[in-house]
Amino acid sequence: MPIEFRDIEHEEQSERDAPFSHVGIIFFGENGEWYARRVGTNFEASGDGVPQRLEGGLWVADMEYDEVRAISKEMRGLSMRSDGWFKLPIRQIRNAFGLGGRTAEQSLPIVAAIADRVYRLTQEALRANMSEMGYRAPQEFQSGMERASSLATAIFTVNEAAMKRSGSSEKRVIEHFARTWQSGIYIANRKEPPEGHLNLSFHFPRLSYALNVTAGDVPATSAWQIASRPDDQGVEEFLQQMRKTGRPAIYKAMCQPGEGFVPEHIQAFANGLSSSMGDAHRARFIDDEIRLLSPHYRMMIEGVIAGSGWRPSATGQLLRCLEDSAGGPEASRASWSAGLAAENILASAMRAARKESPGQTAEAVWIAARDRAAMVPAIGALTDVGAMLVSANCGTITVRCPADIEMLMLILDAAWEAGLLLPLETVEELRRMGVPIPSSQSLFGGISVDYLLSAAVHKRQRNALWTLDGIMDLPPDERARRFRIIISG
Repeated sequence: MPIEFRDIEHEEQSERDAPFSHVGIIFFGENGEWYARRVGTNFEASGDGVPQRLEGGLWVADMEYDEVRAISKEMRGLSMRSDGWFKLPIRQIRNAFGLGGRTAEQSLPIVAAIADRVYRLTQEALRANMSEMGYRAPQEFQSGMERASSLATAIFTVNEAAMKRSGSSEKRVIEHFARTWQSGIYIANRKEPPEGHLNLSFHFPRLSYALNVTAGDVPATSAWQIASRPDDQGVEEFLQQMRKTGRPAIYKAMCQPGEGFVPEHIQAFANGLSSSMGDAHRARFIDDEIRLLSPHYRMMIEGVIAGSGWRPSATGQLLRCLEDSAGGPEASRASWSAGLAAENILASAMRAARKESPGQTAEAVWIAARDRAAMVPAIGALTDVGAMLVSANCGTITVRCPADIEMLMLILDAAWEAGLLLPLETVEELRRMGVPIPSSQSLFGGISVDYLLSAAVHKRQRNALWTLDGIMDLPPDERARRFRIIISG
């Protein structure tokens, strides 16, 4: 039999067209019943007790880790993961689509569809970036994704080789990375609001936010050098000289309060404290942090450790692949699922700061710092009108608010003007309290391409939200066209 040859281009296309991995969702009821659905294979089942007769592969349950671990020991041939596998707990995914009052059986089809879209969009982005990450075919990484403890960890594992291009193998440099690292801004003892208060979790439009935070270059793998500031040289002069070099830098510095008031969230940003009162202080900062802290503190800089070059972030490249595969800037921003996929990609950068792989922390350090810095103006706007910070991470800002209609009006207006929005279920709860929900385009502080989805949420337009997200069920090359038809119709 003669050998059959094919063009290399056709081989690459067949590799990209390989079957996708699918995820299923399992809901458990109060009386021991369970309901399972996997959209990608049109599979569904239900029963009582330990789930049986399920397809193999990846399943995510609406249960905590310990509960899932106990049940999964009795199940063979599949991977069962806990509630937060998609970073947002399933409860929050349900709330985002106004499903809080529905039974598990009623809400399962929607949550399963969202899970399928998020997982498929993530795989599409990874496939579009395979050469950058060092893969020839999706089969090389798909099975590993199913075994990962979370989607963000799965993405990092696949993207690890690309992220290694930002880092160092030198122990002393790695120590500086570790001392600079800080993820999020947190205030202790505010998780549960006291009587007469409630906690609200605002978030930026997720895809735009992730692209913005990862747009800047990160340090390339290179030799790092150290320099001390001469005693007779002022801090500003030293900073200016260092900035002129254009090199990535970590500054050894202490924050000394000046005469003015330093807001609580700025104290937490500067010191890495879980509370505004404490005795732990950071002493390593990148330039983005120095610029933000300088108006509030006298920055006493002792020296600097500097790399020799920059490179685009691997995380940002993957997010751009997501945007393209989801139909371009407009269709991708209108999809709630594309936003959740983007948040998991952004969170994957933080996984590079794991202790077992400290040499890959340069990109993680820079992206984590830019994430915190990007949230500070909005945090300031919220606290200026009476909110108190609880936490801020990956573009989600949770604040404690008085349960007073007039105060809540001020806080919601400030959030909208900062480009933040609330989950649909929270919008419903506040509306029932009598709180007006902002949705005016003229007052929206985000970019114009994010207004459509943001307004659909704040106006409680479930059908519009679902229709826009449903575009992601189409093949990638049809999504932009379908979006234009929906908008024009």
